[in-house]
Amino acid sequence: MWIPISGMTGENLKEPIGNKANWYKGKPLLELLDEIPVDENRDAEGPLRIPILDKMKDKDLTIHGKVESGTIRLGEKLAIMPSGNLA
Repeated sequence: MWIPISGMTGENLKEPIGNKANWYKGKPLLELLDEIPVDENRDAEGPLRIPILDKMKDKDLTIHGKVESGTIRLGEKLAIMPSGNLA
């Protein structure tokens, strides 16, 4: 599947791309990502587990990982283990 997007202008991330790629008749990227079914082996109601795959230190610490179980909701506080720091 090909999804035209622009990281510079944000086109086709949230809103349809319009006439700039008139060959593309699909949905924007975020809509398509929201439609991906959750793996049946992943317990969405279980404890949150996100193994850390990578980290970057700029002004703030940015951590990259994949949700293996549980669900994150907007506004929730997360504890980074093993330090226990809240994020």
